[in-house]
Amino acid sequence: MAYTARKQADCKEFFDDEESLAKKIKQLAELVKKSKHFCAFTGAGISTAAGIADFRSGISTVLDTGAGKWAKQAAVKEGKEKSIKKAKKKTDSFKAVPTKAHMALVGLATNGPKYLKYLISQNTDGLHRRSGMPVDQLSELHGNRTMEVCQKCGREYMRDYRCRKSLRKQKTHDHFTGRYCTVSKCGGKLHDTIINFSESLPERPLKLAEENTEKCDLMLSLGSSLTVSPACDMPGDIGEKWEDEKDNDKEIKHNLCIVNLQKTQYDDQCSVRIFAKIDDVMVPLLKELGVELPEWNLNRFLKVKVEALDKRDDLKKCVISGVDIDGINASVFTSVKLRNNGKKLLKLNTHNVKQKFRPDEYVFNTPSKLEIKEDDNDGDADKDKDNEVQPETEEKKNQNDDNDANDDKQVDKKKGLVVELAFYGHYKESNLLIQLNDYLEFMKDDDVKTEIVLRLVWELKSQRWIVKGREDQMKDADIGKLWKNYDANANDEDD
Repeated sequence: MAYTARKQADCKEFFDDEESLAKKIKQLAELVKKSKHFCAFTGAGISTAAGIADFRSGISTVLDTGAGKWAKQAAVKEGKEKSIKKAKKKTDSFKAVPTKAHMALVGLATNGPKYLKYLISQNTDGLHRRSGMPVDQLSELHGNRTMEVCQKCGREYMRDYRCRKSLRKQKTHDHFTGRYCTVSKCGGKLHDTIINFSESLPERPLKLAEENTEKCDLMLSLGSSLTVSPACDMPGDIGEKWEDEKDNDKEIKHNLCIVNLQKTQYDDQCSVRIFAKIDDVMVPLLKELGVELPEWNLNRFLKVKVEALDKRDDLKKCVISGVDIDGINASVFTSVKLRNNGKKLLKLNTHNVKQKFRPDEYVFNTPSKLEIKEDDNDGDADKDKDNEVQPETEEKKNQNDDNDANDDKQVDKKKGLVVELAFYGHYKESNLLIQLNDYLEFMKDDDVKTEIVLRLVWELKSQRWIVKGREDQMKDADIGKLWKNYDANANDEDD
Protein backbone atom coordinates (compact mmCIF):
# COMPACT_ATOMS: atom_id res chain seq x y z
CA MET A 1 0.00 0.00 0.00
CA ALA A 2 1.07 3.57 -0.61
CA TYR A 3 1.67 4.33 3.06
CA THR A 4 4.28 1.54 3.18
CA ALA A 5 6.30 3.15 0.37
CA ARG A 6 9.74 4.40 1.26
CA LYS A 7 10.70 8.04 1.29
CA GLN A 8 12.40 9.05 -1.93
CA ALA A 9 15.75 9.43 -0.15
CA ASP A 10 15.50 5.79 0.97
CA CYS A 11 14.81 4.68 -2.61
CA LYS A 12 18.29 5.60 -3.80
CA GLU A 13 19.95 2.72 -5.62
CA PHE A 14 23.60 1.75 -5.30
CA PHE A 15 25.91 -0.39 -7.42
CA ASP A 16 29.16 -2.10 -6.45
CA ASP A 17 32.01 -1.61 -8.91
CA GLU A 18 33.07 -4.62 -10.94
CA GLU A 19 36.10 -5.48 -8.79
CA SER A 20 34.19 -5.19 -5.49
CA LEU A 21 31.33 -7.26 -6.83
CA ALA A 22 33.62 -10.08 -7.94
CA LYS A 23 35.32 -10.10 -4.54
CA LYS A 24 32.01 -10.22 -2.66
CA ILE A 25 30.72 -13.07 -4.84
CA LYS A 26 33.84 -15.07 -3.97
CA GLN A 27 33.22 -14.36 -0.27
CA LEU A 28 29.63 -15.51 -0.62
CA ALA A 29 30.73 -18.68 -2.43
CA GLU A 30 33.05 -19.58 0.43
CA LEU A 31 30.23 -19.09 2.93
CA VAL A 32 27.96 -21.32 0.85
CA LYS A 33 30.61 -24.07 0.71
CA LYS A 34 31.08 -23.97 4.49
CA SER A 35 27.38 -23.82 5.34
CA LYS A 36 25.47 -26.72 6.84
CA HIS A 37 21.96 -25.29 6.50
CA PHE A 38 21.89 -22.62 3.81
CA CYS A 39 18.55 -20.81 3.33
CA ALA A 40 17.46 -18.15 0.85
CA PHE A 41 14.90 -15.40 1.38
CA THR A 42 13.38 -13.65 -1.62
CA GLY A 43 11.35 -10.53 -2.28
CA ALA A 44 9.78 -8.96 -5.35
CA GLY A 45 13.18 -7.81 -6.64
CA ILE A 46 14.06 -11.29 -7.87
CA SER A 47 11.21 -11.15 -10.40
CA THR A 48 11.90 -7.73 -11.94
CA ALA A 49 14.21 -9.33 -14.52
CA ALA A 50 11.19 -11.38 -15.61
CA GLY A 51 9.25 -8.18 -16.28
CA ILE A 52 7.21 -8.15 -13.05
CA ALA A 53 7.36 -4.84 -11.21
CA ASP A 54 8.21 -4.74 -7.52
CA PHE A 55 6.60 -2.59 -4.81
CA ARG A 56 9.17 -0.15 -3.45
CA SER A 57 11.57 0.79 -6.25
CA GLY A 58 11.72 4.58 -6.45
CA ILE A 59 10.13 6.76 -9.12
CA SER A 60 13.52 7.15 -10.86
CA THR A 61 14.67 3.52 -10.55
CA VAL A 62 17.15 2.05 -13.05
CA LEU A 63 14.94 -1.02 -13.44
CA ASP A 64 13.12 -1.51 -16.74
CA THR A 65 9.98 -2.47 -14.82
CA GLY A 66 9.68 1.11 -13.59
CA ALA A 67 8.66 2.47 -10.21
CA GLY A 68 7.32 0.04 -7.62
CA LYS A 69 3.58 -0.21 -7.06
CA TRP A 70 3.49 1.46 -3.64
CA ALA A 71 6.12 4.05 -4.62
CA LYS A 72 4.03 4.95 -7.68
CA GLN A 73 0.86 5.37 -5.63
CA ALA A 74 2.65 7.53 -3.05
CA ALA A 75 4.11 9.75 -5.80
CA VAL A 76 0.65 10.30 -7.30
CA LYS A 77 -0.67 11.39 -3.90
CA GLU A 78 2.22 13.85 -3.61
CA GLY A 79 1.52 15.32 -7.05
CA LYS A 80 4.69 13.85 -8.60
CA GLU A 81 2.95 11.79 -11.25
CA LYS A 82 4.98 13.29 -14.12
CA SER A 83 8.23 12.23 -12.42
CA ILE A 84 7.34 8.54 -12.29
CA LYS A 85 9.50 6.33 -14.48
CA LYS A 86 7.25 4.26 -16.70
CA ALA A 87 7.90 0.58 -17.32
CA LYS A 88 9.89 -0.35 -20.43
CA LYS A 89 9.36 -4.02 -19.68
CA LYS A 90 6.10 -5.42 -18.37
CA THR A 91 5.09 -9.07 -18.35
CA ASP A 92 1.99 -10.78 -17.04
CA SER A 93 3.05 -13.16 -14.28
CA PHE A 94 1.35 -16.07 -16.10
CA LYS A 95 3.56 -15.51 -19.15
CA ALA A 96 6.70 -14.66 -17.21
CA VAL A 97 9.72 -16.92 -17.55
CA PRO A 98 11.61 -17.60 -14.30
CA THR A 99 14.77 -15.50 -14.18
CA LYS A 100 18.33 -16.76 -14.08
CA ALA A 101 18.26 -16.05 -10.34
CA HIS A 102 15.16 -18.23 -9.92
CA MET A 103 16.91 -21.02 -11.81
CA ALA A 104 20.13 -20.50 -9.86
CA LEU A 105 18.21 -21.24 -6.66
CA VAL A 106 16.80 -24.39 -8.27
CA GLY A 107 20.35 -25.38 -9.24
CA LEU A 108 21.65 -24.78 -5.72
CA ALA A 109 18.85 -26.95 -4.31
CA THR A 110 18.96 -29.81 -6.82
CA ASN A 111 22.38 -29.96 -8.51
CA GLY A 112 25.82 -30.94 -7.25
CA PRO A 113 26.21 -30.79 -3.45
CA LYS A 114 22.65 -29.40 -3.12
CA TYR A 115 23.82 -26.52 -0.96
CA LEU A 116 20.45 -24.79 -0.62
CA LYS A 117 18.29 -26.46 2.00
CA TYR A 118 15.27 -24.15 2.07
CA LEU A 119 13.73 -21.17 0.32
CA ILE A 120 11.48 -18.63 2.05
CA SER A 121 9.66 -16.25 -0.27
CA GLN A 122 7.38 -13.24 0.15
CA ASN A 123 6.38 -13.38 -3.52
CA THR A 124 2.93 -14.31 -4.77
CA ASP A 125 3.78 -14.57 -8.49
CA GLY A 126 4.29 -18.35 -8.32
CA LEU A 127 7.59 -18.24 -10.21
CA HIS A 128 9.53 -20.20 -7.59
CA ARG A 129 7.14 -23.13 -7.79
CA ARG A 130 6.96 -22.87 -11.59
CA SER A 131 10.76 -22.75 -11.82
CA GLY A 132 11.05 -26.27 -10.43
CA MET A 133 12.06 -25.43 -6.87
CA PRO A 134 11.28 -28.56 -4.81
CA VAL A 135 7.91 -27.94 -3.18
CA ASP A 136 9.02 -29.47 0.13
CA GLN A 137 11.84 -26.91 0.31
CA LEU A 138 9.67 -23.85 -0.28
CA SER A 139 7.53 -21.59 1.91
CA GLU A 140 5.47 -18.97 0.10
CA LEU A 141 4.67 -16.82 3.13
CA HIS A 142 2.37 -14.35 1.38
CA GLY A 143 0.59 -16.96 -0.74
CA ASN A 144 0.50 -17.92 -4.39
CA ARG A 145 -1.94 -16.28 -6.79
CA THR A 146 -2.39 -19.57 -8.66
CA MET A 147 -3.30 -21.66 -5.60
CA GLU A 148 -6.55 -22.01 -3.68
CA VAL A 149 -7.34 -24.22 -0.70
CA CYS A 150 -10.47 -25.92 0.60
CA GLN A 151 -11.45 -24.46 3.95
CA LYS A 152 -13.14 -27.71 4.96
CA CYS A 153 -10.72 -30.52 4.09
CA GLY A 154 -7.53 -28.63 3.23
CA ARG A 155 -7.19 -29.94 -0.35
CA GLU A 156 -4.99 -27.65 -2.45
CA TYR A 157 -5.71 -26.70 -6.07
CA MET A 158 -3.26 -25.16 -8.53
CA ARG A 159 -4.70 -23.13 -11.40
CA ASP A 160 -3.24 -21.85 -14.65
CA TYR A 161 -5.09 -18.60 -14.01
CA ARG A 162 -5.42 -16.08 -11.20
CA CYS A 163 -7.56 -17.56 -8.40
CA ARG A 164 -8.54 -14.28 -6.80
CA LYS A 165 -11.38 -12.33 -8.51
CA SER A 166 -11.46 -14.75 -11.44
CA LEU A 167 -15.02 -15.89 -10.77
CA ARG A 168 -16.56 -13.30 -8.44
CA LYS A 169 -15.84 -9.88 -7.00
CA GLN A 170 -13.85 -10.07 -3.78
CA LYS A 171 -13.21 -7.35 -1.23
CA THR A 172 -9.81 -7.14 0.48
CA HIS A 173 -10.42 -9.70 3.22
CA ASP A 174 -12.90 -11.84 1.29
CA HIS A 175 -11.00 -14.90 0.12
CA PHE A 176 -13.82 -17.14 -1.21
CA THR A 177 -13.11 -17.53 -4.93
CA GLY A 178 -16.56 -18.83 -5.85
CA ARG A 179 -15.28 -22.36 -6.50
CA TYR A 180 -15.89 -25.45 -4.40
CA CYS A 181 -13.86 -28.50 -3.42
CA THR A 182 -14.34 -31.52 -5.70
CA VAL A 183 -13.36 -34.10 -3.07
CA SER A 184 -16.16 -36.63 -2.62
CA LYS A 185 -18.53 -35.74 0.25
CA CYS A 186 -16.69 -32.45 0.91
CA GLY A 187 -17.76 -29.59 -1.36
CA GLY A 188 -16.12 -27.00 0.89
CA LYS A 189 -15.49 -23.43 -0.21
CA LEU A 190 -12.16 -22.72 -1.90
CA HIS A 191 -10.20 -19.70 -0.70
CA ASP A 192 -7.35 -17.93 -2.46
CA THR A 193 -4.06 -17.96 -0.58
CA ILE A 194 -3.05 -14.29 -0.95
CA ILE A 195 -2.13 -12.62 2.33
CA ASN A 196 -3.21 -8.99 2.56
CA PHE A 197 -2.01 -6.43 5.07
CA SER A 198 -3.15 -7.16 8.68
CA GLU A 199 -3.84 -10.83 7.88
CA SER A 200 -2.02 -13.73 9.55
CA LEU A 201 0.53 -15.72 7.60
CA PRO A 202 -0.42 -19.30 6.63
CA GLU A 203 0.31 -21.63 9.52
CA ARG A 204 2.23 -24.47 7.87
CA PRO A 205 4.48 -22.41 5.53
CA LEU A 206 5.28 -20.09 8.45
CA LYS A 207 6.10 -22.99 10.76
CA LEU A 208 8.44 -24.57 8.22
CA ALA A 209 10.09 -21.22 7.50
CA GLU A 210 10.70 -20.61 11.21
CA GLU A 211 12.04 -24.13 11.74
CA ASN A 212 14.50 -23.75 8.89
CA THR A 213 15.53 -20.28 10.08
CA GLU A 214 16.32 -21.80 13.46
CA LYS A 215 18.64 -24.34 11.75
CA CYS A 216 20.05 -21.77 9.32
CA ASP A 217 23.73 -20.80 9.45
CA LEU A 218 23.71 -18.84 6.15
CA MET A 219 20.78 -16.71 4.98
CA LEU A 220 20.90 -15.12 1.53
CA SER A 221 18.34 -12.33 1.09
CA LEU A 222 17.59 -11.49 -2.55
CA GLY A 223 15.56 -8.52 -3.74
CA SER A 224 13.76 -7.67 -0.52
CA SER A 225 13.49 -4.29 1.20
CA LEU A 226 13.22 -6.29 4.44
CA THR A 227 10.48 -4.04 5.78
CA VAL A 228 7.45 -6.35 6.00
CA SER A 229 7.12 -8.17 9.30
CA PRO A 230 7.01 -10.94 10.43
CA ALA A 231 8.67 -12.29 7.27
CA CYS A 232 11.65 -9.92 7.44
CA ASP A 233 12.30 -10.99 11.05
CA MET A 234 13.80 -14.24 9.76
CA PRO A 235 16.83 -12.70 8.01
CA GLY A 236 16.94 -10.29 10.97
CA ASP A 237 17.33 -13.21 13.40
CA ILE A 238 20.39 -14.48 11.51
CA GLY A 239 21.83 -10.96 11.41
CA GLU A 240 21.40 -10.56 15.16
CA LYS A 241 23.17 -13.87 15.82
CA TRP A 242 26.07 -12.81 13.59
CA GLU A 243 26.27 -9.43 15.36
CA ASP A 244 26.29 -11.08 18.79
CA GLU A 245 29.04 -13.50 17.76
CA LYS A 246 31.14 -10.72 16.24
CA ASP A 247 30.74 -8.26 19.14
CA ASN A 248 31.51 -10.87 21.79
CA ASP A 249 34.49 -12.44 20.02
CA LYS A 250 32.67 -15.71 19.53
CA GLU A 251 33.20 -18.10 16.66
CA ILE A 252 31.16 -16.85 13.69
CA LYS A 253 28.57 -19.55 13.03
CA HIS A 254 25.84 -17.45 11.42
CA ASN A 255 26.05 -15.26 8.34
CA LEU A 256 23.55 -13.00 6.61
CA CYS A 257 24.14 -11.86 3.03
CA ILE A 258 21.91 -9.22 1.45
CA VAL A 259 21.60 -8.52 -2.28
CA ASN A 260 19.48 -5.44 -2.96
CA LEU A 261 19.94 -2.14 -4.80
CA GLN A 262 18.46 -0.09 -1.95
CA LYS A 263 19.73 -0.03 1.61
CA THR A 264 17.95 -2.12 4.27
CA GLN A 265 17.60 -2.01 8.04
CA TYR A 266 19.90 -5.04 8.40
CA ASP A 267 22.86 -3.76 6.37
CA ASP A 268 24.98 -3.41 9.50
CA GLN A 269 24.20 -6.95 10.57
CA CYS A 270 25.35 -8.88 7.53
CA SER A 271 28.61 -10.56 6.61
CA VAL A 272 28.40 -9.67 2.93
CA ARG A 273 26.41 -6.73 1.56
CA ILE A 274 26.04 -6.66 -2.23
CA PHE A 275 24.59 -3.80 -4.27
CA ALA A 276 23.82 -5.30 -7.69
CA LYS A 277 21.08 -6.76 -9.82
CA ILE A 278 20.30 -10.26 -8.60
CA ASP A 279 20.99 -12.12 -11.86
CA ASP A 280 24.41 -10.42 -11.94
CA VAL A 281 25.18 -12.07 -8.61
CA MET A 282 23.60 -15.48 -8.89
CA VAL A 283 24.99 -16.50 -12.31
CA PRO A 284 28.65 -15.89 -11.37
CA LEU A 285 28.00 -17.39 -7.92
CA LEU A 286 27.05 -20.70 -9.52
CA LYS A 287 30.14 -20.57 -11.73
CA GLU A 288 32.27 -19.96 -8.63
CA LEU A 289 30.64 -22.97 -6.95
CA GLY A 290 30.88 -25.17 -10.03
CA VAL A 291 27.09 -25.72 -10.02
CA GLU A 292 25.24 -25.99 -13.33
CA LEU A 293 22.59 -23.34 -14.04
CA PRO A 294 19.42 -25.23 -15.10
CA GLU A 295 17.55 -24.22 -18.23
CA TRP A 296 13.85 -23.59 -17.71
CA ASN A 297 11.16 -25.31 -19.71
CA LEU A 298 7.47 -25.49 -18.89
CA ASN A 299 6.53 -28.70 -17.07
CA ARG A 300 2.95 -29.95 -17.00
CA PHE A 301 1.75 -33.18 -15.42
CA LEU A 302 -0.97 -35.47 -16.74
CA LYS A 303 -2.70 -37.94 -14.44
CA VAL A 304 -4.55 -40.92 -15.89
CA LYS A 305 -6.62 -43.03 -13.52
CA VAL A 306 -8.28 -46.24 -14.73
CA GLU A 307 -10.83 -47.97 -12.50
CA ALA A 308 -12.90 -51.12 -12.74
CA LEU A 309 -16.65 -50.66 -13.13
CA ASP A 310 -19.15 -52.69 -11.12
CA LYS A 311 -20.92 -55.34 -13.19
CA ARG A 312 -19.15 -54.25 -16.40
CA ASP A 313 -16.26 -56.47 -17.37
CA ASP A 314 -16.14 -54.92 -20.83
CA LEU A 315 -15.60 -51.32 -19.68
CA LYS A 316 -13.43 -49.34 -17.30
CA LYS A 317 -13.68 -45.77 -16.09
CA CYS A 318 -10.83 -43.53 -17.26
CA VAL A 319 -10.31 -40.26 -15.41
CA ILE A 320 -7.92 -37.71 -16.94
CA SER A 321 -6.75 -34.66 -15.02
CA GLY A 322 -3.90 -32.26 -14.48
CA VAL A 323 -1.78 -32.37 -11.33
CA ASP A 324 1.21 -30.48 -10.04
CA ILE A 325 4.56 -32.10 -9.31
CA ASP A 326 3.48 -33.06 -5.78
CA GLY A 327 0.27 -34.69 -7.00
CA ILE A 328 -2.21 -31.97 -6.00
CA ASN A 329 -4.98 -30.98 -8.43
CA ALA A 330 -3.91 -28.58 -11.17
CA SER A 331 -6.18 -26.95 -13.75
CA VAL A 332 -3.85 -26.80 -16.75
CA PHE A 333 -6.05 -28.14 -19.56
CA THR A 334 -8.73 -26.16 -21.36
CA SER A 335 -10.11 -29.30 -23.00
CA VAL A 336 -9.47 -33.04 -23.04
CA LYS A 337 -10.59 -35.42 -25.80
CA LEU A 338 -10.15 -39.18 -25.85
CA ARG A 339 -10.30 -41.51 -28.86
CA ASN A 340 -10.02 -45.26 -29.08
CA ASN A 341 -8.84 -46.41 -32.50
CA GLY A 342 -10.23 -43.25 -34.03
CA LYS A 343 -13.62 -43.33 -32.30
CA LYS A 344 -14.32 -40.37 -30.04
CA LEU A 345 -15.27 -41.49 -26.54
CA LEU A 346 -18.16 -39.73 -24.83
CA LYS A 347 -17.15 -37.48 -21.96
CA LEU A 348 -19.29 -38.27 -18.92
CA ASN A 349 -20.97 -35.40 -17.11
CA THR A 350 -19.69 -35.57 -13.54
CA HIS A 351 -19.66 -31.80 -13.10
CA ASN A 352 -21.48 -30.47 -10.05
CA VAL A 353 -24.09 -27.88 -11.04
CA LYS A 354 -22.70 -25.65 -8.30
CA GLN A 355 -19.41 -25.39 -10.20
CA LYS A 356 -19.18 -22.59 -12.76
CA PHE A 357 -15.74 -23.35 -14.13
CA ARG A 358 -13.92 -26.03 -16.10
CA PRO A 359 -13.88 -29.42 -14.35
CA ASP A 360 -10.73 -30.69 -12.66
CA GLU A 361 -11.33 -34.18 -14.01
CA TYR A 362 -12.48 -35.47 -17.40
CA VAL A 363 -14.23 -38.86 -17.16
CA PHE A 364 -14.66 -41.42 -19.94
CA ASN A 365 -15.56 -45.10 -20.26
CA THR A 366 -12.93 -47.10 -22.13
CA PRO A 367 -12.78 -50.75 -23.25
CA SER A 368 -11.30 -53.05 -20.62
CA LYS A 369 -8.90 -54.48 -23.18
CA LEU A 370 -6.96 -51.83 -25.06
CA GLU A 371 -5.86 -52.79 -28.54
CA ILE A 372 -4.15 -50.88 -31.32
CA LYS A 373 -6.01 -51.11 -34.60
CA GLU A 374 -4.02 -52.27 -37.61
CA ASP A 375 -3.81 -50.12 -40.78
CA ASP A 376 -6.91 -50.29 -42.94
CA ASN A 377 -4.81 -49.74 -46.09
CA ASP A 378 -7.54 -47.45 -47.39
CA GLY A 379 -5.15 -44.62 -48.16
CA ASP A 380 -6.80 -42.29 -45.67
CA ALA A 381 -4.72 -43.04 -42.59
CA ASP A 382 -2.49 -40.04 -43.03
CA LYS A 383 -5.42 -37.63 -43.10
CA ASP A 384 -6.00 -37.92 -39.37
CA LYS A 385 -2.39 -37.72 -38.23
CA ASP A 386 -1.37 -34.82 -36.04
CA ASN A 387 2.09 -33.64 -35.11
CA GLU A 388 2.47 -32.59 -31.52
CA VAL A 389 5.82 -31.02 -32.38
CA GLN A 390 7.15 -28.82 -35.12
CA PRO A 391 9.15 -30.40 -37.97
CA GLU A 392 12.80 -30.82 -37.09
CA THR A 393 16.10 -30.61 -38.88
CA GLU A 394 18.22 -33.74 -39.08
CA GLU A 395 20.66 -32.10 -36.65
CA LYS A 396 17.90 -31.64 -34.05
CA LYS A 397 16.75 -35.22 -34.43
CA ASN A 398 20.23 -36.49 -33.71
CA GLN A 399 20.25 -34.50 -30.48
CA ASN A 400 17.07 -36.13 -29.17
CA ASP A 401 17.07 -38.90 -26.59
CA ASP A 402 16.10 -42.20 -28.20
CA ASN A 403 13.81 -42.94 -25.26
CA ASP A 404 11.57 -39.93 -25.85
CA ALA A 405 8.20 -41.39 -26.77
CA ASN A 406 6.38 -38.37 -28.18
CA ASP A 407 9.01 -35.87 -29.20
CA ASP A 408 9.75 -36.45 -32.86
CA LYS A 409 7.06 -38.66 -34.31
CA GLN A 410 3.44 -38.48 -35.37
CA VAL A 411 0.57 -39.84 -33.30
CA ASP A 412 -2.22 -41.35 -35.36
CA LYS A 413 -5.65 -40.65 -33.85
CA LYS A 414 -6.90 -43.88 -35.43
CA LYS A 415 -4.47 -46.11 -33.56
CA GLY A 416 -4.89 -46.99 -29.91
CA LEU A 417 -6.16 -44.95 -26.98
CA VAL A 418 -5.17 -41.37 -27.80
CA VAL A 419 -5.70 -38.36 -25.58
CA GLU A 420 -5.70 -34.86 -27.04
CA LEU A 421 -4.88 -32.05 -24.61
CA ALA A 422 -5.40 -28.32 -25.07
CA PHE A 423 -3.68 -25.78 -22.82
CA TYR A 424 -4.12 -22.16 -21.74
CA GLY A 425 -1.30 -21.12 -24.07
CA HIS A 426 0.54 -18.70 -21.80
CA TYR A 427 3.76 -19.92 -23.45
CA LYS A 428 2.13 -20.59 -26.84
CA GLU A 429 1.78 -24.30 -26.11
CA SER A 430 0.25 -26.28 -28.95
CA ASN A 431 -2.26 -29.10 -28.52
CA LEU A 432 -0.67 -32.41 -27.59
CA LEU A 433 -1.56 -35.95 -28.67
CA ILE A 434 -0.39 -38.90 -26.56
CA GLN A 435 -1.03 -42.57 -27.24
CA LEU A 436 -1.65 -44.10 -23.80
CA ASN A 437 -1.52 -47.84 -24.57
CA ASP A 438 2.11 -48.43 -23.67
CA TYR A 439 1.88 -46.37 -20.48
CA LEU A 440 -1.19 -48.29 -19.33
CA GLU A 441 0.61 -51.63 -19.66
CA PHE A 442 1.61 -50.77 -16.09
CA MET A 443 -1.94 -51.89 -15.22
CA LYS A 444 -2.38 -55.53 -14.17
CA ASP A 445 -5.41 -57.67 -14.95
CA ASP A 446 -6.48 -57.98 -11.30
CA ASP A 447 -6.07 -54.26 -10.48
CA VAL A 448 -9.25 -52.42 -9.57
CA LYS A 449 -7.51 -49.11 -10.10
CA THR A 450 -4.31 -47.84 -11.70
CA GLU A 451 -2.89 -44.32 -11.57
CA ILE A 452 -0.07 -42.98 -13.72
CA VAL A 453 1.39 -39.47 -13.99
CA LEU A 454 3.28 -38.28 -17.06
CA ARG A 455 5.65 -35.33 -17.22
CA LEU A 456 4.96 -33.17 -20.27
CA VAL A 457 7.77 -30.77 -21.15
CA TRP A 458 7.18 -27.77 -23.41
CA GLU A 459 10.54 -26.61 -24.78
CA LEU A 460 10.43 -22.85 -25.16
CA LYS A 461 13.25 -22.58 -27.69
CA SER A 462 11.99 -25.23 -30.09
CA GLN A 463 8.28 -24.72 -29.29
CA ARG A 464 7.70 -28.46 -29.06
CA TRP A 465 6.45 -31.03 -26.56
CA ILE A 466 8.68 -33.74 -25.10
CA VAL A 467 6.99 -36.73 -23.43
CA LYS A 468 9.27 -39.52 -22.27
CA GLY A 469 8.40 -43.20 -22.58
CA ARG A 470 6.98 -45.41 -19.83
CA GLU A 471 10.25 -46.59 -18.30
CA ASP A 472 11.70 -43.09 -18.10
CA GLN A 473 8.49 -41.74 -16.57
CA MET A 474 8.49 -44.47 -13.92
CA LYS A 475 12.14 -43.74 -13.11
CA ASP A 476 11.49 -40.01 -12.78
CA ALA A 477 12.41 -39.18 -9.17
CA ASP A 478 9.57 -36.69 -8.84
CA ILE A 479 6.63 -38.46 -10.46
CA GLY A 480 7.58 -42.14 -10.41
CA LYS A 481 6.24 -42.36 -6.85
CA LEU A 482 2.84 -41.21 -8.15
CA TRP A 483 2.43 -44.36 -10.27
CA LYS A 484 0.16 -46.72 -8.30
CA ASN A 485 -1.68 -50.01 -8.66
CA TYR A 486 -4.56 -50.98 -6.37
CA ASP A 487 -5.83 -54.55 -6.11
CA ALA A 488 -9.20 -55.58 -4.72
CA ASN A 489 -7.90 -55.51 -1.13
CA ALA A 490 -6.32 -52.04 -1.28
CA ASN A 491 -7.85 -49.10 0.53
CA ASP A 492 -8.70 -46.08 -1.62
CA GLU A 493 -7.31 -43.04 0.13
CA ASP A 494 -8.10 -40.54 -2.60
CA ASP A 495 -11.47 -39.49 -1.27
